[in-house]
Amino acid sequence: MCGIAGFTGRYDDAAGILSRMLDSIAYRGPDMRGERVEPHMAFGWLRLAIIAPEGGYQPRHDEASGDCLIFNGEIYDYQNVARQ
Repeated sequence: MCGIAGFTGRYDDAAGILSRMLDSIAYRGPDMRGERVEPHMAFGWLRLAIIAPEGGYQPRHDEASGDCLIFNGEIYDYQNVARQ
């Protein structure tokens, strides 16, 4: 199972805090690591790659809206969904 960590609020060392949080659960996702730090929040993700290890970098960021997303789960029938 992947690992997700994050918090809201303003902290002087937000990047360091998030990094330590992710380090503490690193065993949950040895294949990939992603982090996003903003003035009011920080969140990160560790990936255990089971399917499609070459893709799936997170957090996903939409430049137009400014939205960020972290997703953990399994999409069944993903091959059919990808074709659509």
